[in-house]
Amino acid sequence: MLIQSNDSVEINESQVQLILDRLDAQARVCKSDYASRRASARRRLRAPCLIRYASRDGTAVLTAPGKTRDLSRTGLGVLAKASFSAHAELYLTLILPDEKTVGLTGKVVYTRGLRLGWYLVGVKLQPISDDRLFPEDTKDESEDVPESFEPPPDFVAQE
Repeated sequence: MLIQSNDSVEINESQVQLILDRLDAQARVCKSDYASRRASARRRLRAPCLIRYASRDGTAVLTAPGKTRDLSRTGLGVLAKASFSAHAELYLTLILPDEKTVGLTGKVVYTRGLRLGWYLVGVKLQPISDDRLFPEDTKDESEDVPESFEPPPDFVAQE
């Protein structure tokens, strides 16, 4: 199995912050019924992440840097430096403000191209079947990956 990785979440913070600020501004003025149809409320969460996914032909495991936008009990919004097809399986390693890491799995619901090679990706949190996506140090714990992730009530996301 070929794994192509730079295992880095180094991103241009000012570029990412500008894109996230614009997305937030658009969301404030957009009068959409999406919010009323959501199963779970979203919480703002800005955390760097590393996304593991299979190449389109399935022969390699690739990684891409990203930064979370928001989180709910059932899903995650991510700004990613890669485009994904609907239903693609992902393993995301989030780096929380206290430097702890959390591994989440899910499937892509949508990918929307933005600017400067960034994509907004909606991920439904759920178990995945592609064991290759789990980092080596978590393979033995793969059954313990939560179907959803809720930050503790006292968690405050840093901006």
